[in-house]
Amino acid sequence: MLQVTVELSSATQQVRVLAMLLVRAVTFEITGVLVCMSVPLGKVYGDALRHYRLPCPDDSAMKSAFKRAYGGVGTELPNFGAAESPPMPERVWWDRMIRATLSEAGCEEALQEEVFPLVLRRVDMCIHA
Repeated sequence: MLQVTVELSSATQQVRVLAMLLVRAVTFEITGVLVCMSVPLGKVYGDALRHYRLPCPDDSAMKSAFKRAYGGVGTELPNFGAAESPPMPERVWWDRMIRATLSEAGCEEALQEEVFPLVLRRVDMCIHA
């Protein structure tokens, strides 16, 4: 066990140290900072829809839809769902995110129960290629 002795000069510093000791996880958004996608995000979504000959807005509109969806899902489920009880699995969070993106873009056909799993798999393949 590591024992740390810290001399604190104020109650504020005590609270900061206590808060730091209670942190269990830290997440970082690294896309575009440390990691760059080889294919633009709007094109990934657009290509997945075009692969199945589904109606789709242009890649720029898909990127804008992703940004709006990310804002909404990120507010609803912060830290990629880690704050949920129990914590939401990463794949479930991304499923929700991709559905929200397609909804924001007006891609209703892609959201149909029998079609969405195919589009989801195609987006995942393109991102992890």
